Amino acid sequence: MHQHIQYCTPTLILHATGDLRVPYSFAQEIAASIPGAKLVPLDSRNHIVQANEGAHRVMADAIADFLGDKRMRGPLPGTASLARRFDAAIGSFQRSWLVKLVVIAGALVSAVVAFLQLWRILDER
Repeated sequence: MHQHIQYCTPTLILHATGDLRVPYSFAQEIAASIPGAKLVPLDSRNHIVQANEGAHRVMADAIADFLGDKRMRGPLPGTASLARRFDAAIGSFQRSWLVKLVVIAGALVSAVVAFLQLWRILDER
């Protein structure tokens, strides 16, 4: 007698309810055809959820829950404004020891050049 064993692979399906490219009903059909699949509706009209949409947080939380990870707190990666990312990059750049070393070396070279020019002017008299 042959026993039929059905394997169930954990499946997470994320789909925008207002997707203009692929209707939400397709995601529902796929989820219904996979035993134990979890369908998470995303409140978006975009096929690819944008970082500035509320659906982005829902998607990140659903993925974390599915993987058994902790949910991310605070802003999600990619959601910071361009100004905030620029400020962070400048702050990181300013904290760099290499930048400080280059600035100090540049200041020393400038001082030496200024001193040599002054010496040459005074020597010509």
